[in-house]
Amino acid sequence: NTRIFDEWKNDGKPTILDVLKQFSSIQLTPAFLISQLPLLLPRYYSISSSLDAAPGEIHVTADVLEYQTPDGIKHQGVCSNWLNNLEIGEEIYCNVRKAPLFHLPNDQSVPIIMVGPGTGIAPFRGFWMQRKADIEHELTSRNKRNHSFGEMYLYFGCHNTTADNIYRDEIRQCEKEKILTKCFFAFSREPGIKKTYVQDLIKRNGRDIYKMIVKENGHFYICGSIQMASDVKKMLRHVIQSWGKKSESQVDEYIDKMKDENRLHEDIFGIAVKKLKERTKTAELKQNRTPRMSFFKET
Repeated sequence: NTRIFDEWKNDGKPTILDVLKQFSSIQLTPAFLISQLPLLLPRYYSISSSLDAAPGEIHVTADVLEYQTPDGIKHQGVCSNWLNNLEIGEEIYCNVRKAPLFHLPNDQSVPIIMVGPGTGIAPFRGFWMQRKADIEHELTSRNKRNHSFGEMYLYFGCHNTTADNIYRDEIRQCEKEKILTKCFFAFSREPGIKKTYVQDLIKRNGRDIYKMIVKENGHFYICGSIQMASDVKKMLRHVIQSWGKKSESQVDEYIDKMKDENRLHEDIFGIAVKKLKERTKTAELKQNRTPRMSFFKET
């Protein structure tokens, strides 16, 4: 039955080991089995720190992935679980890859909007750490230039106020110190509160977003899953169209203009497995030495 086979293959994403366990009559020689095993691919994580704020350190914010497929087989993310099981002090190897199109604007006076639910907050933690370091450097510099720093708005989404509201205290402190202008929280599983996602907050704050992005030529950053990014970009288009009274073609032109001017930034990730009964833990991994780690990301 082709339909049943396709569902088994696409929903379950069975590994070679899963197939051998399920179909025990299959007989393979060790040499043939090894020849069929694919090489592990690098997993890339967004760095969630700033070298100016934390010299000699690289911080990573990652989901520790565990999920169960429809056939009841439990899986774990290879790299995230490996990292999570390391002992403090163990050395690992990495390659740091530059992201030339995903960084703070060269002009620090322009406003920026950062959208990152869950571990999508990772690069933005590096952003506010860098901004804090820049402000502190400006205040202590002998040649003070009355430098103007643009507004920084953060849109963060998680399940509820306590379970996975990562960096909550750090965010509050940054707001208190005026590093972050404002942080908006979207909670999808907060008891007694209507389910809210980051795109809902973007719609709610459409006037401010239109002013910052269109009138003040601000930068718009998105980090997270493919589906979330798609929903956020649709809402950004809606905001520009409704508040700017523009046609769809005019919105297309403006989005293209933002891309040409490198003002629309995306750091998108996702996994191919349909995650059923997923349980994730969030951990911050820190290496207190010159980075020599080989990082991997769930595929």
